[in-house]
Amino acid sequence: LLVSAGSAAPLKAALAWHGAVSAGPALLEERRILAGHPRLGAEIDGRTLRQEVRFDEEGGLSYSKGCYVGQETVSRLRFRGHANRVLVALALGPGAPAALPLAVSAGGRDVGRLTSVTWCEEAGRYLGLAVVRRDVGMGATLSLPAGADAVVHPLPWRFE
Repeated sequence: LLVSAGSAAPLKAALAWHGAVSAGPALLEERRILAGHPRLGAEIDGRTLRQEVRFDEEGGLSYSKGCYVGQETVSRLRFRGHANRVLVALALGPGAPAALPLAVSAGGRDVGRLTSVTWCEEAGRYLGLAVVRRDVGMGATLSLPAGADAVVHPLPWRFE
């Protein structure tokens, strides 16, 4: 929800009056990661194709709209191929990773980068988002630089 600075305080008061409570940055980041929503500066940079970070799955791309920057690449991927990288969830081994982004590998081969991490009480472990090569399968075990492992899961997170 985006509002002007002058409207923020009255809107926050109205929401609180109706029972809404404020969420801190850590909870918002956890929910973003669990939902699989990419963030500019983390999963999205100047080289990211929209389909790599699930914009097409989330209804964030228009294939019928008029001209826009990047339209040719977006259309070419949809009608003639697929993205070579995809956004996935990672269930991390014990301990928090040091600094992000971190390279992830499979069989000694670099396959992508871990871009966001959060502690998830419900899972009892750190969970993250990574942009990895398309050929990395769900359930695959990837290696992080410090020797820790991470298991690939589909997005959004589902807890049974």
